[in-house]
Amino acid sequence: TRQCAETVPCVLACATGAHTFKSVNDESPMPLAWDASDDTSIVAHTLRDDLGLFVLVLSAQGRAAARDTLRQSWIRIFGRGSGAVHGMRWDYGFFLGGAGAASPAPLMRGDIVRLASPDGYAQLGEKVVAALAWSVAHVKSRFILKCDEDSFVHVAKINEYLAGLGAAAAAALYAGQVV
Repeated sequence: TRQCAETVPCVLACATGAHTFKSVNDESPMPLAWDASDDTSIVAHTLRDDLGLFVLVLSAQGRAAARDTLRQSWIRIFGRGSGAVHGMRWDYGFFLGGAGAASPAPLMRGDIVRLASPDGYAQLGEKVVAALAWSVAHVKSRFILKCDEDSFVHVAKINEYLAGLGAAAAAALYAGQVV
């Protein structure tokens, strides 16, 4: 569960292409300032401080439809923020570049963080480093998984794998493709 600036517990939901903000305590959705061209919310969010896994998804400006596809697929299937999967809570964020160097430290708005790094493919390394640096500075999570928006993350299998690691292995883990 994320909290909005007013500390109301909430979850993100997508309904018929229109983005909404739904309170856990109230089933009525509250629309945010989102549209099909830009799905960044105006509401700042903080992440839980007891995450086992944070999924960092690289995306880009103009890719709202791709992000919606993920919100409707593996993010929905594995119930982001609704509870623990294999004993570990998890959450995610989409990371976009191009916010400009003059931008203040980026906040997570909805499920999006806009970084000051460029959004082009030639600067992908810079964007990955910026997204990882933001995650380390702002996310309290035991593990961080970096993936792209064309990936299907099987959260249950990853959490099962991570939960099965011993303490020494978990402390030194740097893994590639876990199937």
